[in-house]
Amino acid sequence: MKQIKKKGRPPLNGSPMTAAERKQRQREKLAGAGAKTFSIVISSKAAEILERYCEITGTSRLEHISSLAEHAITEWAILTEPSLPALAEWAAKRNKLTNGDSK
Repeated sequence: MKQIKKKGRPPLNGSPMTAAERKQRQREKLAGAGAKTFSIVISSKAAEILERYCEITGTSRLEHISSLAEHAITEWAILTEPSLPALAEWAAKRNKLTNGDSK
């Protein structure tokens, strides 16, 4: 008799994984591949534009946001030279504001 394969995700350790366990496993795989995970919040208008763009191009939100971020960071790094003095200046200003200095 032929054994029927169950539908759905395969269980881990004998029981189905919870959504949190699946997400944790995904994060671990990404971290193992050298990826970093970030969470962002965008305006509803930007979200509408992003959704429309993704529909037109057939790309996912993740693909498009990752591409935009990499492009922006690369362009910024090129403009500010390899030593990134603008980053150091920004961090110093931010630290002053964070530590209560208003200068």
